[in-house]
Amino acid sequence: MTVYGNVGKKIASLQKRLEWLELQATSPDVIRDLRETRVELNCWLDKEAAMWKQRARLNWFQEGDRNTRFFHARASTRFQKNLIEGIFYANEVRQVDQEEIEKVFIKYYLDLFTSSEPSEFAEIVEAVQPKMTQSMNAMLRREFQASEVHKPLKQMYPLKAPSPDVAFETMHHINLKKTGTTGEMALKLDMSKAYDRVEWACLDKIMEKLGFHSRWRRLMMQCISSITYAVRINGKPSGHIIPTRGLRQGDPLSPYLFLLCAEGLSALIKKATADATIEECDVIQRILSTYEEASGQQLNRSKTSLFFSPNTAKEIQDEIRIQFGAQVIRQHEKYLGLPSLVGRNKKNIFKEVKAKLAKKLAGWKEKLLSKAGKEVLIKAVAQAIPTYTMSCFKILDSLCDEMTSLIRNFWWGQCKKERKMAWISWEKLCAPKACGGMGFKQLKQFNLAMLAKQGWRLQTETDSLVYRVFKSKYFPNCEFVDASLGRNPSFAWRSIMAAQDILQKGKRWQVGNGHSIMIWKDKWLPSPSTYEVVSPVNYIPEDSRVAELIDEEKGAWKTDLVSNIFFPHEADLICGIALCANLQEDKQVWVLTNNGPFSIRSAYKLAMEMRSDAQVESGSDGSHLRRFWRSIWSCNIPHKICHFAWRACKDVLPIKENLVKRKVLSDSCCDECKLAEETSGHLFWSCQRAREIWCLSALFQESRI
Repeated sequence: MTVYGNVGKKIASLQKRLEWLELQATSPDVIRDLRETRVELNCWLDKEAAMWKQRARLNWFQEGDRNTRFFHARASTRFQKNLIEGIFYANEVRQVDQEEIEKVFIKYYLDLFTSSEPSEFAEIVEAVQPKMTQSMNAMLRREFQASEVHKPLKQMYPLKAPSPDVAFETMHHINLKKTGTTGEMALKLDMSKAYDRVEWACLDKIMEKLGFHSRWRRLMMQCISSITYAVRINGKPSGHIIPTRGLRQGDPLSPYLFLLCAEGLSALIKKATADATIEECDVIQRILSTYEEASGQQLNRSKTSLFFSPNTAKEIQDEIRIQFGAQVIRQHEKYLGLPSLVGRNKKNIFKEVKAKLAKKLAGWKEKLLSKAGKEVLIKAVAQAIPTYTMSCFKILDSLCDEMTSLIRNFWWGQCKKERKMAWISWEKLCAPKACGGMGFKQLKQFNLAMLAKQGWRLQTETDSLVYRVFKSKYFPNCEFVDASLGRNPSFAWRSIMAAQDILQKGKRWQVGNGHSIMIWKDKWLPSPSTYEVVSPVNYIPEDSRVAELIDEEKGAWKTDLVSNIFFPHEADLICGIALCANLQEDKQVWVLTNNGPFSIRSAYKLAMEMRSDAQVESGSDGSHLRRFWRSIWSCNIPHKICHFAWRACKDVLPIKENLVKRKVLSDSCCDECKLAEETSGHLFWSCQRAREIWCLSALFQESRI
């Protein structure tokens, strides 16, 4: 965080100097001092905005617009909300003395991060099986490259969609089992302070058994053991805690190291795998105890839950529940922030997404934000709230419309039940900025783009567990793009299938050895119109593969055969496709990006083009208008001035002509000159008063106005 001095006093001092200079007689020295003082004042105003932005703890805002009042309000509210006046500790005694409060917190975290010094690792280590190979260890021991850091950082993007969790499919499968004498059960474990309780000795033993090289293990242990903690209470750091266990929250390494530790539990369960019975619940309990003692983890039984198939007898459910001391999952409950099961009343199930958005919008101080601030806030926060849910499930169109209405009303300044005038349709606001819009998202199409990401993973990432589960259940004999909905599909599968059309239109093959590509049925030609062969079938069968057109010994096309089969222009395209000498595997690529990787942005653009009500752009909105709109938004001026210029060019300012059209006023005469109607052109250019202002500004010559 940048540290500033007394910013307020410096700004006040510069403002007083500026006022004094403006009263002085004009001279070259005074003009120079005026210019320098203004520049310095602007610099300090920027520092003030950055300071309040930091104190407000807002990550969504971008540079270019001062909303210092908003940041000040946010920071003040946040401070009041986070202020600890007192705490209840042992025997429900309330501590209000700040020193006592500090002691309580420091003791709690000191105990949490102090190792229990476990020594019994034999059973858990015996269950873990080696996984690392010599080539893997050789790769880990190589010198680190800058690109290895740069690539993961670039992948950390707000719109990255998490993969669908296999657990949802498991829950759906169990819920479908309504008949038969054998029931099924799922156990969801919750570990209390999971990262903070990881025992370093256990982690090192598991890494050793997995086969990690000693050098790599030492490096990992240095990363997790070379830290210290202080407890920040009411803005003041207190204590000096040197941990002997635990993983840092927020460290990119921590999730992977925790999974290595959890491999011990997974190995113990696999070793004892069998059909579940009442007696075997005792085995699971013993496994959990063994894992807790070795790893330092502590099972949170109040959050651990069970889920039974509908055909499981009630008395069996009760007995198992009592043994585990856990609750039974109901249909409306959450898993990883999403509904564990989705029934028929989908609007009721996903209503919390809308409620969360409404609460966020209601909490923002609308009067403290400029239009530029609102734009960034809507894009980076409001429209990002449903992103996680949309990446896994298809939200109802009606719910998307309701959320859009909330965002739209916030943009136009609605306060409580008071409605404000919408000067331009939301459809036009959602157009790209280069086309005269604001670049807001249509939530329905954005939902499909997020789901298309999951479909692309099912199409290309064939080594993942999610792919193997969905493949075996829904498309065992084909690819995802050719799959059908099937019988009794889960809502997760229904949702991903809703984006199948986008994948079918956006993917094509990149030729390698040609064995996976069908000549007349697949997209593989580098022709952006269709990517498909239009030449009629001849000489070779309709189900022929591209490999039949390639001379594998030479690694080149059979030009004579290609010329005989295809139209001349297609033969030229095919022979122009470069082939590798070793003829690698064929690869599926995304046609809307330069190098072939899938992107949600391009999928969203494709979804917008595929809408049934999509309007074809008129010829008048050509490249010259795109250049015009880009020039508006790229001006080196405050962003809120760009917004005002955009509104003026779109004729959506509350000038008299527009107010008369909306029957707010009855007279549109200009108040300044009393000679003409107050239109945008008149207000900014034609009016005598406007002409005088432009002349005084020295931006334009009199003859040009």
